[in-house]
Amino acid sequence: MVTRERALLAALSIVSLATAPAAARANGRLPEAGQIAFDPSDSATIVVRTTFGLLVTHDNGTSWRWVCESALRVGFEDPSVFVTGDGTIVLTTANGVERSTDGGCSWEYPDPALQRYAIDGVVDPSDPSRAYVVLAGGDPTKAVYVTDDNGASWAQRGDRYPIDVFFETIEIARADPLRLYLTGSIPPLAGEPRHVFLFQSNDGGGTWKTASLQLAEPEANVFLSAVDPDDPDRVYARARTDTGDHLIISEDGGASWRDTFMLSHRMPGFALSPDGAEVWVGGVEDGLWHSSDRGETFSEVSYPAMTCLAAREGELWICEREGRDGYAIGRSTDGGATIEMMLRFANIQGPVECPSGTPTGDMCPLEWPLLQTLLTPRSLFDAGAEDEDAGREPEPPAPPAASGCGCRAAGSTTPASRAALVAIAAALGIVAPRTARRHVRRSRRL
Repeated sequence: MVTRERALLAALSIVSLATAPAAARANGRLPEAGQIAFDPSDSATIVVRTTFGLLVTHDNGTSWRWVCESALRVGFEDPSVFVTGDGTIVLTTANGVERSTDGGCSWEYPDPALQRYAIDGVVDPSDPSRAYVVLAGGDPTKAVYVTDDNGASWAQRGDRYPIDVFFETIEIARADPLRLYLTGSIPPLAGEPRHVFLFQSNDGGGTWKTASLQLAEPEANVFLSAVDPDDPDRVYARARTDTGDHLIISEDGGASWRDTFMLSHRMPGFALSPDGAEVWVGGVEDGLWHSSDRGETFSEVSYPAMTCLAAREGELWICEREGRDGYAIGRSTDGGATIEMMLRFANIQGPVECPSGTPTGDMCPLEWPLLQTLLTPRSLFDAGAEDEDAGREPEPPAPPAASGCGCRAAGSTTPASRAALVAIAAALGIVAPRTARRHVRRSRRL
C-alpha cells in the first residue's frame, strides 16, 4: 500500500521537475534532518545534514542557513558530516572526502586518493585536528585514512582490505585515542547469509584484528554508535534486522556482544552523554528512550518522531519529522522530558552568505526560491493551525541577495506551480490542522 508520505514524495517530485530549472530540482525526498555535528572548538556552531543539503548555525540555533546539494556534489545519499578543531566541515560522500574551510562556501577534494566511495568518518575527541575516514567497498583502494591537520592532508593507515568486505562505520575511544573500531560485512550471496565483522586497532589504524560478529539474527547490519569515554573496551552498536533494531553492547573490546534493548522499528537515534552515564535511543515510530545506567535498562521519556540524536554537556539535540511534530530540530536540557523547538525549516534564512565564484555562492541562490516555497507550507497553504508544542512561529525567510544575473527568476515559482502544490497538499491531507500526538508504546525490552 502506498503511504501518504510516499504519495507526497512522488507528487512533489513531479511538481519540482515541472517548475524548476535543472540546477534547482529537488532530489525527490521529503525534507528531513538526519545528523547533527557540533563544532568542537565553537559551541555556537552546529552543522545539520538534511535530505536537501546542509544547515549551519553560528549562534547556537537562533538562525540557520543552507548549503545546497549542488554545491556539495551529492544527490541521493546521506553523507556523514563532522567538524574538526579549526571549524573545517568534512563530508564523506559517494564521490570521496571533501571539506570546506570557510563555513560551507567553498568545497574541495583535498586528496585524489580519497576520491572514492567514502562511507564514514570520526574526529578524535582528544585532538580534534585529527580525524579518520573510511573508504567503503567495491574498490581495491578501500582503507582507513587519517589526517592530523584538519583534513588538509591524509595518509593511509594499515593495509588495504579484501574487496568483498564492505566497510560501514568507524569509532574511536576517547580514553585511548589509538583504539579504533570498524565494522564491515560481506553481503549475502547465492544463499549465503551476511557475514558481519568487527575490526579493532590498538595503534591508530596501523594494524587491525578481525573478529566475526556472532549475532542472534545473522542477517543484521551492525552500525557502531559510541565507545564509552572512560572504558575503551565498552562499545555500543546498533544491529539492524527485519524484526527491529537492537542496541548491543560489548564490554571486552568487541569479542562478545549482548542485547540490552530493542525497538520494533528502526533506531536512527543514539546518543551517549559526555560522561558515559546516560544513553538515549529512539526512532520515528518508537519515540525517545533513556537509560541512566549506561544502557542496561531504558524507560520511555517522550514521543517525538525522531530521526537522529546528538548529546553534549547538559544538552540533547533531536532531529524530528516536522510534518508530525511541527519542527525539525529540538533541544532538551532535561534528558528529553521536554523539548524546545530550535528549527522549523520555514525559519531557514536562505543560503549561507558566500562570495560569487564559490559553489555555494553561485549555485544555492538559484535553487533557494523553489526550496523556500516547498519548506513553508503554512505560509503557502494558510493552514491556520497552531502548534501547542512547537514554540515560536516561523518568521518569513530572508530572500536571497539580489543580483543582475536573473537568478531569482530562474528559480521562482509561478502561480500555476503554487496552485499545483496547493492541490497536491490538499489531496494528501497535509493542510489540515495537526492533531495531537498519540503516545503509543511500541517497543519491547530484552
